[in-house]
Amino acid sequence: SGSVRVWRESLATVTAGEFINDYAGVFGDGRDRTLFWNVGGQSVVFSTLRFSAWVRSEAARASRTGYDQRVLSGFGRLDYRLRTLNLALEYQRNQSRLMYAVMPSPDNFRGRQIRFNVTRQFGMRLR
Repeated sequence: SGSVRVWRESLATVTAGEFINDYAGVFGDGRDRTLFWNVGGQSVVFSTLRFSAWVRSEAARASRTGYDQRVLSGFGRLDYRLRTLNLALEYQRNQSRLMYAVMPSPDNFRGRQIRFNVTRQFGMRLR
């Protein structure tokens, strides 16, 4: 995992990793494995406008059940602040392929989401 400040209030991040679980039990031996990577960034375009985005990939396998899943996800967000009002536009996209050993063909899932948020901040002065 690592982050680097690209420019003033701009940041780029990278993460990669792997998890492995070997096990033995009454029903036999097995190995679960997950491999992932993530790339993201955020930046202040103007003093009131912020942009952030990331892309993530994940591959998971389990030998005993024959489970195999591949996922690719992406997310982008644009935030605009006007005094006590925050406006945000988000876009998210996912693609997943899921397979078990007993399945004749994999299940493919695709999804998109566009969301618009309006947030009002309330506050009072404390002395």
